Amino acid sequence: MNENTPKKWKKVKIFNTYNEANDLRNELLANDDTGKLEVKVRRCGHGGSQFKVKKYFPEQKKGK
Repeated sequence: MNENTPKKWKKVKIFNTYNEANDLRNELLANDDTGKLEVKVRRCGHGGSQFKVKKYFPEQKKGK
């Protein structure tokens, strides 16, 4: 796998308020024992009226 391969983010949930989305982001990060989990909140929906929580966790290298 090439090192320049883009990250594959997974959608977790969509909220109507930023505060709800941010609470889930903080909860996910607090429950991560590895320190490798990345979580972000992005606007989505009509006119950016909703907030999507997305997460990325690096895949294990195969073959070792």
